[in-house]
Amino acid sequence: MAAIAYYVLSICLINLHGKESAFAKALGKDYKGIASLVLYILGVSFSFLNHWLGFSMYVLVAIIWFIPDRRFEKEPDEK
Repeated sequence: MAAIAYYVLSICLINLHGKESAFAKALGKDYKGIASLVLYILGVSFSFLNHWLGFSMYVLVAIIWFIPDRRFEKEPDEK
């Protein structure tokens, strides 16, 4: 549910600020957000086969988000 909420929030913020805003450009394709959602779904699915496989998907998501995301650290271009 956290990945779904993050994805919905990012879509709402892009719609609010516009597709050409600095926020939308910084977010880009948001591969981390989409990958998290997919890995969470895989984790739930794999849990029915083997609980360690499901757990490993959740750990992988935590590792992905532990790595700093530098998309929003850049200064926007002043015009």
